Amino acid sequence: MAVRRSGRGPDLVLFHGGMGSWRHWIRNVEPLSRHFTVHALDHPAYGDSARVPRETTGAAYLDLMHELIVEMFPGATPLRFAGFSFGGAIATHLARRLAPRVSHLCLISPGGFPTRRFGERPIRSYREAGRPSAVPRDLSPQPARQHAQR
Repeated sequence: MAVRRSGRGPDLVLFHGGMGSWRHWIRNVEPLSRHFTVHALDHPAYGDSARVPRETTGAAYLDLMHELIVEMFPGATPLRFAGFSFGGAIATHLARRLAPRVSHLCLISPGGFPTRRFGERPIRSYREAGRPSAVPRDLSPQPARQHAQR
């Protein structure tokens, strides 16, 4: 699996979206590398990584990702994962398999989760939440400020 590394600090592994490569994160790598050792991956069969057989199942692909991550990061050092879209589904699966080693999981527009119709989603009224911090801010449009003319 091809990987681009930069920075110093705790390990942060970036999983790209489908039909992409590590370049999905190109604007994030430099700022993140100020605080972390960033590992921007090209998943197997993506970008510069080796191809996989076309008949590879989803479960076999996830097993391969698990093997590669364990090989890349031996030991028990904590890992932080961030996944975008398809990479979010992969990062979630790996975080579950590698728990408690994965200390942080950031999902950005994750894909691959079971779809639900709106009526099946758990809904709770903010008025019943019981905490003032749970009440959303007033997001109604505010009047424009008048600028003083000189």
